[in-house]
Amino acid sequence: MPDTKGNYSTDDYVAVRRKTGAHKHEDKWTQHHEKVLIEKWNAGVPASLIASHLTSIGYPSTKNTVIGRANRLRRDGANVAKKRTGRKAAPAPRPAPSAQEGCRFIEGHPTGQDSDYCNATRVLGSPYCAEHRARTIRKPGEIEA
Repeated sequence: MPDTKGNYSTDDYVAVRRKTGAHKHEDKWTQHHEKVLIEKWNAGVPASLIASHLTSIGYPSTKNTVIGRANRLRRDGANVAKKRTGRKAAPAPRPAPSAQEGCRFIEGHPTGQDSDYCNATRVLGSPYCAEHRARTIRKPGEIEA
């Protein structure tokens, strides 16, 4: 039962965990499961894929159980690498176009490393060369071929 401030005691917390069965899941981590987790975690495999693999070998788990176990293993002194955030480095910024530059049509995928501007001579009053202007400007009602 909570006290007058709404706080639960440790005994209440343990009782709820036993009632829900949450305490049983923690005891199922075997050395084999931990070894698989550590190897895959240190290799940079995402936690969701580690969880899927552990589930396939008989240990039902989720991404959050994998992350929690890896953090507890690291806290307890196991050789578990700190996980990267998973965010990719931002691509290098493109230089701002100026009036003297050529055609601004991007060749290749716009976010790809191999993309670049056409840089052919621009049509007056347009950011594009004649070829790319013809490809990008359509008359009302015109359907793309």
